Amino acid sequence: MSRTTDRVKRYGIVCLVLLVLGACGHSSKGTAMSHSDAEGLWQQASEVPAPGTEGKSLSDIYTFKYEHGLVTLRLLATAKVSWRSPDGFYTLKSQWQGDTLQYLAPIGQWTDLAVFENGRFVASGDGKRREYARITPDQVADFNADILRPDRPVHDYQRSIK
Repeated sequence: MSRTTDRVKRYGIVCLVLLVLGACGHSSKGTAMSHSDAEGLWQQASEVPAPGTEGKSLSDIYTFKYEHGLVTLRLLATAKVSWRSPDGFYTLKSQWQGDTLQYLAPIGQWTDLAVFENGRFVASGDGKRREYARITPDQVADFNADILRPDRPVHDYQRSIK
């Protein structure tokens, strides 16, 4: 009886250790891998109806680049401000909230860009779901070609946040 009890205890401990190790390895490995896999140049590939997303606003971002913890994208400035980029593109700080990539807008507000799921970015709002595909520089839409400008400086937040 004692031998059986010891065997059951050992089996239970081994199972518990494997369960904990498997859970720890999966959660940390999955997040790190998915975020590094997200680096690249992305462009809208499709837009489909998404009922139930009408309460959330969908941005007008068509092409963006995520690289080295920074996001480069075109932003429309509706007011005349001194910090406006000549071509409308900005390289901004970014952060992850789970699988949602956010950027720090020039006015100092964290803004959701898109969710990275199944190896691609998606954004939902205004009753639509926008899917982005990874592209090569020669596939960038002509109206967004300036996103490829080399050595674009990171936005100087001191100029716009006061």
